[in-house]
Amino acid sequence: MVRTGLMLTFCCYVSCSAQSPGGRILEDEGNYKIVLHHVSCDPRGADPHLCRINYSYRFQNRHSVHIADLGEVPASGEFDYISRKDRITFLETSDPASVITFIDVRETAITRSDPIPDLPSYDRFPERQIVNGRTAQSDMFLASAQHALKETFNSRYDPDTMRGKIRYLISDYTDIKAPHPNRQLQVAVMLSNPEPVEDSAAFRIRWIAREKNRLEDEWHTPKPASDAALLVESFVNSLCKSIEGRK
Repeated sequence: MVRTGLMLTFCCYVSCSAQSPGGRILEDEGNYKIVLHHVSCDPRGADPHLCRINYSYRFQNRHSVHIADLGEVPASGEFDYISRKDRITFLETSDPASVITFIDVRETAITRSDPIPDLPSYDRFPERQIVNGRTAQSDMFLASAQHALKETFNSRYDPDTMRGKIRYLISDYTDIKAPHPNRQLQVAVMLSNPEPVEDSAAFRIRWIAREKNRLEDEWHTPKPASDAALLVESFVNSLCKSIEGRK
């Protein structure tokens, strides 16, 4: 039965796909519509191959769907992130056999000009630097996180890391206002949800901060309680409030 369902899904995928000037569209008689807007991949040929993907979707008569890379998300929305996968798969539940449909990830004719970033690894983020937050609705975490990361990091993040039952979203570095015009201050964040796992709406933010003189090549970690460290903490707290839906 599962095999038959997957074959039907594949047939629908083939017959319902269409090429658009900026990407690809997948539709199924009003039941859903998926638009793959832009895909640009790392020209360095990294292994695994990293691609930045931007797509929107809408599923009728559903409160939520599961996306293989992300977990449970609202039934309509838009995502923009770095992915190692060659396929975006939509499911009814977390059960891998409950596939609704999928769309293959291939570079579009119109691609983004910004390069694929070098993302910090999981073990780079200090355990002691943590801010705890909680969304109003558990299934809205990813949508809220996406909005916050789009506003602050231009969606340069990787959502593919899973450890146990916790998903980790890791960003690259972004500039924030430094305490002095001649200094450069950057921060990368790692969002984790659900953490603790007993609370599906709970999340945590860990971060890495670095600073340097604009004429220097070497980055340094801001000293605790310094002006730079306080600015980073303020930035992270604002990000947390944004995900929670607070101002």
